[in-house]
Amino acid sequence: MLDSPVARGPGKDRKTMENTAEESTETQPGAISIALCGKGGVGKTALSTLMVHGLRQTGKKILAVDADPAMGMTLALGAGRPKTLGQIREHVIQVARKRDSQETERVADMVDYYLLESLVEKDGFSLLAMGRTEVLGCYCPVNSLLREAVEALSASFDLMVLDAEAGLEQVNRKVLRKVDNLVVVSDPSARGFHTAGTMKELVESQSELRPGRIGLVVNRCQPGSEGDWEKGAREQGLELLGTIPEDERLREMDRVGESLLDLPADSDAMCGISSVLTRLALI
Repeated sequence: MLDSPVARGPGKDRKTMENTAEESTETQPGAISIALCGKGGVGKTALSTLMVHGLRQTGKKILAVDADPAMGMTLALGAGRPKTLGQIREHVIQVARKRDSQETERVADMVDYYLLESLVEKDGFSLLAMGRTEVLGCYCPVNSLLREAVEALSASFDLMVLDAEAGLEQVNRKVLRKVDNLVVVSDPSARGFHTAGTMKELVESQSELRPGRIGLVVNRCQPGSEGDWEKGAREQGLELLGTIPEDERLREMDRVGESLLDLPADSDAMCGISSVLTRLALI
């Protein structure tokens, strides 16, 4: 069992869990977080998975968070179909709709236990999947409860890699209050770079993320074009963290649905990922 504030299972009241979550974000170091975002189709899910792959060599405790409802990272990590936070959220909502205050309080007190049930333990990392939400509506108290539980859980890990859906909604409101490293992924296109710049502006003007560092990674680059991307990043006010070259082996593994954890360490894509992780001082 994990040595975690939420690993003590049911029995804590909700206020205690909220206080624990607040401690984990404000007084405890917790996990160093890396969140990847970008417009659809730029390959952020593959890069998120390869970051987990590259970080396993450190021997540190790694939490992978699949915040995209499509659950592409979960599939790329070869984790099957785990219980998701979306399913936990819907269970809590369904109980709350019965207007049985005693039952609602009991379920709220067990959210941390449900969270641990959804945690998938793999070789060198653990995975938490957000999944889809079928019940419509904001349900802000439920979302906050889940976020507090995730934050408390993350205190048991050294590194957390989060694959966000296109845009920042999941990262901003439902998973994390703070991101140490926000990595905006772009393809080598003017539209991709423009979107990356727009995301940076959104984060700085409206987001609750409070990122410690924002940088750009350009995916599917041709060799020898690094200078062009450095200039493009500067024009968008972004630090260029690195470039990931086209990798035919990666493309084929992705096409047939193989786990990307089997990509060789000396492959072009993994060498690019290692450079990014080094730039972030994570390896």
